Amino acid sequence: MSEIVLAKFRIKPGKKKTWLNWCAQLKKRKNEVLKTLKTEGVTIEACFLSQNQKHIYYFMQAKSINRAKHVAQKSNYKIDSEHKKKRKLSLKKVELLKELFHFESK
Repeated sequence: MSEIVLAKFRIKPGKKKTWLNWCAQLKKRKNEVLKTLKTEGVTIEACFLSQNQKHIYYFMQAKSINRAKHVAQKSNYKIDSEHKKKRKLSLKKVELLKELFHFESK
């Protein structure tokens, strides 16, 4: 079974447009994103904007979350370094949500 994680981030004051523009850029660069996800062993990565537009919820599914994080930290892909910069500039981690259940149908 895969591992999953859901994190909540607060959008820093004045940085919502920066983050939304970056998300749009990621969609345009889908092939680059998929290449890095494959390298990290990530099967799903998704980002959601809260209804009040003040928070981001980040979901990831991977064979190993720790391995995925380790590979991402060591990545030489340009898009990964850009992503880290945009995330640091735009978001502040609020909390890692606790998983209550997780089912996968095969």
